[in-house]
Amino acid sequence: MNKLRIGLDLDGVVYNLMAAWLDVYNADYADTLTTEQITHFHFKDVPLRCHPKRFLNYLYDSRIHLAAEPIEGSIETIKWMMDRGHLPVFITSTKRSVIAEKTARLIADIGAIQPWEIHYVQDKSKVWVDMLVDDYHKNLWKYIENGVNDDCLIALFTRPWNMNTFSFNAYDGPYHNSGEAYFTDNPVRVHDWQQIKELVQYLEEF
Repeated sequence: MNKLRIGLDLDGVVYNLMAAWLDVYNADYADTLTTEQITHFHFKDVPLRCHPKRFLNYLYDSRIHLAAEPIEGSIETIKWMMDRGHLPVFITSTKRSVIAEKTARLIADIGAIQPWEIHYVQDKSKVWVDMLVDDYHKNLWKYIENGVNDDCLIALFTRPWNMNTFSFNAYDGPYHNSGEAYFTDNPVRVHDWQQIKELVQYLEEF
């Protein structure tokens, strides 16, 4: 079985940062925005009650990073990866002011005994991984164009703000049962952590 370096974005893939972000914003501005209303990565056409720059400044607010809950299945699947000898490689372009909170949260959720890596970088294409999962299509396309591993399996994790991104093939079943699907379907769109797990199982055999 191949031992893999599995690249995982934190915000929007491992943790539901947007839900926590909106909870704090809604409380501060007496608003009722929901995650489903965020249909563009840069908040285009979102009916905010504050200036967009002020809304973005919440990314510096430790409250949202501490309150963000894991997306369903994420922590369990990451622990499953480590139990099988794979290395989770967390890659995030988060703000420097909240790095301590994010690192502490990961240690609390997955532990510090088994090995894992975390990279705080703006350019994710410089990190060598066998598979990269992200919710921002431009990060993935940059890896496709300039990434250090030409054979990296690229997966877009479906969120409301990337539903209009059509350059990723729909996931159609367990990859370890679909022969040459890796070559024809990469990059691919996945909808949950079960599908991420199935991709890992495919790469184990590739």
